[in-house]
Amino acid sequence: MFPEPMQSAVVRLATAALSVRPLIDVLPPGVRVAAGPPGGGRRPVARLLDRVMTGVGGPRLRLCPADDAGDLNMFEKVVSHRLDLAGVAASLGAVPRHAWPQIDDLVAGVVRVSFDGRMARARALSDDGAPLNVYTAGHASKPAVIIASACGMPAKLCERWMRALEPDCFVVTWESRGLFGEATPSGAAWDARAQAGDLRAALDRAGVSSAHVMGFCGGAVIALLAAAAYPDRVSSVSVWHGDFERGPSCPKTNHQQNVKALMDIAAASPSAAAAVRGLLCESTRSAGPGGMLTKIRPEHAHLVLYPFATAELLHRYSQLNGDLMRTDVGTVLAAIRQPVLVVTSRTDDTAHPAGSIDVARRLPRASLRVEPEGDHLSLFDAAAPLVNLARTFIGAPVADGAAADSWSVVS
Repeated sequence: MFPEPMQSAVVRLATAALSVRPLIDVLPPGVRVAAGPPGGGRRPVARLLDRVMTGVGGPRLRLCPADDAGDLNMFEKVVSHRLDLAGVAASLGAVPRHAWPQIDDLVAGVVRVSFDGRMARARALSDDGAPLNVYTAGHASKPAVIIASACGMPAKLCERWMRALEPDCFVVTWESRGLFGEATPSGAAWDARAQAGDLRAALDRAGVSSAHVMGFCGGAVIALLAAAAYPDRVSSVSVWHGDFERGPSCPKTNHQQNVKALMDIAAASPSAAAAVRGLLCESTRSAGPGGMLTKIRPEHAHLVLYPFATAELLHRYSQLNGDLMRTDVGTVLAAIRQPVLVVTSRTDDTAHPAGSIDVARRLPRASLRVEPEGDHLSLFDAAAPLVNLARTFIGAPVADGAAADSWSVVS
């Protein structure tokens, strides 16, 4: 076997390549990435990158010389940051010819233990024929949990939560209609209630009769709508940093107001979405990795920017997410009789905590947890205190040595 630093470089690159697959798969062909060192040092990196991309089933990428890296577009900068070819080159050195089969084995091993290799994927059809990608983790004999993630995001954004819960739960999630894989048929709906129907379709495909529903961000709206519409399928609910519309009297962050305005424009037509996307990309042309929205951290940017990759994706995303942001969940709260845990934080400047607090007060069986800090993106880190909070509410064992969290009952 070749030296350990080289092995580590291969594993890091393969892991990164898998993580950016959702984004590069929808970008126009010929995605450029910043190269490693100039001159001959780029050649082994280029060969390794080609080999790794083949091993993970991704398209070929074009290396951009360091002198031209400033011309990379926002998405190419994000991919480049994630792949970190300069760091790979520092550990790589010359690759002996006999090492290529071993490199292929290393890449195959990374795929086996990755989200792509561990999470079972299936195709489902919602009531109106919209195709959905459904993912499951854990054993079907265990208590079921379904995650309604942030609208338009690749399922990989939930990976840490799925891995944290799967030892004691059967975890299900799905990707938003119309944005992944097959095209949504003509006449399919883009509204919030259709997306709640997708939750039921995902449960059906996974063979689950009833589940705890976790709603993240805009998915919190889907979770509450599904709890009201399908009480026999939803045993309990937890909503985390929900992006709730509660009328003009409920405060909204600047982020909520700005995003809703952009969604309203981009939802009108593909050409309007192209104009919005152009403005967003131009306004962050000089920003660092993950820069379209300054709140996006580099470790999430390759996933969070997915629905902005093309004008058509942005148009569809704006229809889906725009309707979630317009839907006033107040009309269904009284009908939700299941136990509901509402989680927000004092420092969330993405979705105003006042919306979550108001929702908790109006639910018949709600518990409210206001964390001292945290926001939409830190939520997806699945930090141990939040995982233990979720496990306690669901009824699953908490981590060894961790105390069960408590929460305040507000009604």
